Amino acid sequence: MTEMTEAGISLSHVTPGMILETLARVVASKPEGFTYKMRPDPDLNLDDYLTCLYVWDGKPDCIAGHVLVELGVPVHVLSPWEGNACDCVSASMGMPMTSADVLRSAQIAQDQGHSWGEALVAAVQYLVSSQRAD
Repeated sequence: MTEMTEAGISLSHVTPGMILETLARVVASKPEGFTYKMRPDPDLNLDDYLTCLYVWDGKPDCIAGHVLVELGVPVHVLSPWEGNACDCVSASMGMPMTSADVLRSAQIAQDQGHSWGEALVAAVQYLVSSQRAD
């Protein structure tokens, strides 16, 4: 049993639209053109190995971390999941796959160096293209 399940957290109600709305709020909370700054991996103690972290200094850090916290996942529950892909973390809480994929598309854009505004656009484009495929 995962810590997420033990904590009683369920994101089974989260729709792709909710992910996009939450992403939009997160993006709006940052300066225009905000780009995520990769962090040193605290587990490796290597200053030259940078990674994306859900939590930094007790607060949500990456775009997926911000969204998951806004959706009700406490920081202390999220931080042990560092190093796991956001769709795996989301799935462990019961998030529907399409919703998890929309969040993952924003996270991938961020990790590729795009601004958070561009990450939101990537998430919208992913959802539109996935709906066309259905």
